[in-house]
Amino acid sequence: MRAVRPGGRIVLKSRPAGPVPIDVALAVRKEITLEAVAYAPFQEALELLAQRRIDLSDLLGPVRPLEAFLAMAASEAPDEEVKVFLSPEA
Repeated sequence: MRAVRPGGRIVLKSRPAGPVPIDVALAVRKEITLEAVAYAPFQEALELLAQRRIDLSDLLGPVRPLEAFLAMAASEAPDEEVKVFLSPEA
């Protein structure tokens, strides 16, 4: 809850084995939306990804080589991309 911006949204998609404490007062104060969703079985999702039947390119953002990490971390200029992924294969 502390990491979510005011007016943000948290999507609850896991199914924990037991109750999970939630700071409701903080959620109300920050006007956070909690959304619970149920997805298909995880194994089915893995199969769809392995078969490349789902295109995730618009979710991942740019992929940079793993070697670029130190230069990116040391840079004082913020990266304009919201998400940057590092890959040993890029």
